[in-house]
Amino acid sequence: MSVLRWGAVLLVLAAAVSCSGDDDGGTAPPTSTTASTAPTPTLTGDGSAFCTAMLALGRGTGAEGSTPAEVLTANQELVAHLDEAQANTPEDSPPDLDALLDDYRVAAEAIAAANGDVEAAFEALSAEHPDVVARLGSESSHEEAYAFLATRCASNTP
Repeated sequence: MSVLRWGAVLLVLAAAVSCSGDDDGGTAPPTSTTASTAPTPTLTGDGSAFCTAMLALGRGTGAEGSTPAEVLTANQELVAHLDEAQANTPEDSPPDLDALLDDYRVAAEAIAAANGDVEAAFEALSAEHPDVVARLGSESSHEEAYAFLATRCASNTP
């Protein structure tokens, strides 16, 4: 799993797909599974509005234990970060990045339409947009976008 593949587990996915959240407030999973004593890298980005928004997306927490109102509030924050990222997308970004952000937006819209009921949102998303569910749940989808994000926004500072 790449350093920024955690981005696929944004609030949208944590809420709509897995309904679990174990975010620790802004750190990514260790980049190596062989060194248990290695420090967890902190992703700081390059300071741009784009990277700041993308990293904020990845810091979203899951829906486990959250009320529908809390899920809606977090979902609104996610949409604001999506808006910021899309408004500041670098010119050299791959087209796949727009597709990834669009997939996140479709999932966020499902959560909003279900009034924060994550189970209902996932059911609706699965029925209406099975392609989005498949892409967001796949380790191999949006590879070009994740590679761009890792190159542009990842900065490991243990």
